[in-house]
Amino acid sequence: MSSTSHLLLAGLTLILLLPNQTVADRDDDEFKQCCLQLGMTHMELCKYPPEVNISDAGQIEDLGSHYPGWMKCYTNGKDNTQCCHQAGVDAGSNALCLVRI
Repeated sequence: MSSTSHLLLAGLTLILLLPNQTVADRDDDEFKQCCLQLGMTHMELCKYPPEVNISDAGQIEDLGSHYPGWMKCYTNGKDNTQCCHQAGVDAGSNALCLVRI
């Protein structure tokens, strides 16, 4: 069960934080829900930061077969390149921050 509440109002979805929930918790919940909608089975790939084990064939297969959708989930559907550049992130230090969807 998700630890966020969703409220649909006039076509807009508001996501409310529940008591003792941080924004990071909410973001993880949204990431996991997005991955579930893709049909992914390895939820350790769907939290910040993702826990990718390159020796786990099941993970690699799951990620490989859902990669474009997973990237959209990871970035919450946004191109974060400008934000990354403004924060001083470069491709050498965190290439995922600079990924465009």
